[in-house]
Amino acid sequence: MPKYTPAERQLRHLKGIRLKTGVGLPKPNEGSDGELTLRRTKSGLKLLCKFGNKWYGIGDQSLKVALGPDLDRAGDGSNAATTINSRTGNLNMAGTIAMSGATPRGGITGYDSRSSLPLSSAINSSGVRSKGLRFNSLNDNLYIQDVHMSLEDSKRLIFNGSTATTYMTGTNTSLSTLVGGNTKISIDTSTTPDQVNIQNADMYLKATSISATGNNELIFLTQRGADGSIAAGQDLDDLGKIAFKGYNDAGTPELIEYGYILGEIGDASDGDESGQMKISTGYLELNSSGDMLFDIGGGDLTIQDDNSGKPKVLIKSAHGTNNASGPFLQFLVDRTGSYSSADNDILGYIQFTGENSDTTLGDFASIIGSISDNTAGSELGKLELGVITEAVGGNDMATGLSLIGTTTNGRIDATICKGVTSQLTVSGIISVTGTKITGTNLSGLTLDSAGDVILDAANGRIKFYDAGDDDDYGIMSVNGGTGATTFGTISDGADGHLTLSPDGDLIFDNATGNFSAKRNGTLYSVEDSAYAGMILGYRCIGENASHASYTLTTSFAVPHADMTIRFVAPPSGAVEIMVQILMNSSTSNKSLSLGLSDNATYNTIGVQYEQIAQFPDENDDMTIQHYWTVTGLTAGTTYNYWLGAKTSGTTKWLNWGGNASGRYPEFIMKAVALPKSASDFAEYG
Repeated sequence: MPKYTPAERQLRHLKGIRLKTGVGLPKPNEGSDGELTLRRTKSGLKLLCKFGNKWYGIGDQSLKVALGPDLDRAGDGSNAATTINSRTGNLNMAGTIAMSGATPRGGITGYDSRSSLPLSSAINSSGVRSKGLRFNSLNDNLYIQDVHMSLEDSKRLIFNGSTATTYMTGTNTSLSTLVGGNTKISIDTSTTPDQVNIQNADMYLKATSISATGNNELIFLTQRGADGSIAAGQDLDDLGKIAFKGYNDAGTPELIEYGYILGEIGDASDGDESGQMKISTGYLELNSSGDMLFDIGGGDLTIQDDNSGKPKVLIKSAHGTNNASGPFLQFLVDRTGSYSSADNDILGYIQFTGENSDTTLGDFASIIGSISDNTAGSELGKLELGVITEAVGGNDMATGLSLIGTTTNGRIDATICKGVTSQLTVSGIISVTGTKITGTNLSGLTLDSAGDVILDAANGRIKFYDAGDDDDYGIMSVNGGTGATTFGTISDGADGHLTLSPDGDLIFDNATGNFSAKRNGTLYSVEDSAYAGMILGYRCIGENASHASYTLTTSFAVPHADMTIRFVAPPSGAVEIMVQILMNSSTSNKSLSLGLSDNATYNTIGVQYEQIAQFPDENDDMTIQHYWTVTGLTAGTTYNYWLGAKTSGTTKWLNWGGNASGRYPEFIMKAVALPKSASDFAEYG
């Protein structure tokens, strides 16, 4: 650099240009064309030149109209200006960035010495061409190649331009994807465990394939081991859970888990691996428009509830038609391969299990369906209902009802109860459509009912056979219109006797009191009066007692209070009263009159019953048997009659009884039933 003397330096200073300075931007009417000014602005010192009544900012290789608070906004006619805002540090480019000397159409392009490339050179801080931000000029796509892109907390990666409602944003513990301003996917690692939330959206796993095989899997993987290492799984390890949560209606709503699906390791043993899944909810509905298959691979299917009386298994048919067909429950044994069924194969087993007094589980009842005969075209089945019962050597499951198919079309044999002393109780009606109930036990067949035992034959005839002899039997016939019942016997030898031989009383009791005696349908007793001749009451005095005597008077009196007869009037209302006593006469021509009294103090039942029993013409002593016919009595009413006697003179006696030889006959008084009044057969008057 040349050296100047002080005089030379002063001279050069006087010949230099001195700029006007100021604060803020100049106004359009300030200065003259070609004038320069240096101004202090908020973003720094600005050098401006006036031309054509406009002030222009002077920068490196670019001129632009000085617009905006920082003179860094391109004005009209100067859109290609490029400026650097020293306050904000922004690079404002109105043109393009050309790399490697290319002549660009716009944007960022790449260039080697031969031709333009679709991919621009990488923008990075390392200078490596293959890393960084790159642009494809053919499709205007932006590529981030082999480098990371970082956004500060809560900043957005926006997908819909200035609308800015579809974007991704996050922090060091969360990431959210919003569509249309609504959060759809969010990931939160600040909780334990981490959470991935999909909000207000359906989730699809979609695969496209020309074959029927999909390519989608939703995998829940639980891996034991620290730092990504793999350790052995254990039984009951939770492999994944899908929980269904919502808020209740409490005053302050609480988040409640209303159901979940949980996958676990059932058996982690090598070679025997098995899994298990739990579904828990208040109500579970599986709805299929076709078949539904549960393939449990040799395990058990358990339906469990902790409430008494539950669970209730309901098979419901809701077809909504007039078809009366209901649901169908099938037990199917489907043998595969070379295996075939065999007799006594069990096709289904329903078992009823509970705890005994020692809380030991045991089977108490069962229902078994099995094959009785598997012959094709002649298949026979068996159904057995059993219960636990005491047996020799311990309790055992015994069949109480067995239904077995037979080779006779339409016939099923049933065996009920177990053991010869078993009891069958039927609280309703037993209906038999066949022709026979057979007891095969030698001890007989007993019908024991706490109420009525009803035998109801359509023709009213009930037959009693002896060892299947169908031409010698007893028969009971009932007329359904009146209930009239006939007991009879049928015998091919005319010797079918009917014997009533009770080990107690034999009582005849009918509502009308009518009894008839017939022979082969011909009535031979007085009509309705087969009871006639029956002794209704009987009184004997002096059979083995000291003899007694009564002196007759000339007025009716009861000789002794015990000389009475009590009886119930028969259906005919007619009786015959007989009395026996010895009359002792000391003189002749003294009559003996006898009467009937209804009181121990003589009170005649009617003067027609005061009759002369004897009128001896000499000193006759004789046994008197006197009879009265009494009619008009009320059937079923109890009557008491006493003997009344008198004589027409004195010195006449009645004598009875004795316990030594040569004494008197007993006093006898009896009442005998007489038949109903019937013309020509029983007439009274």
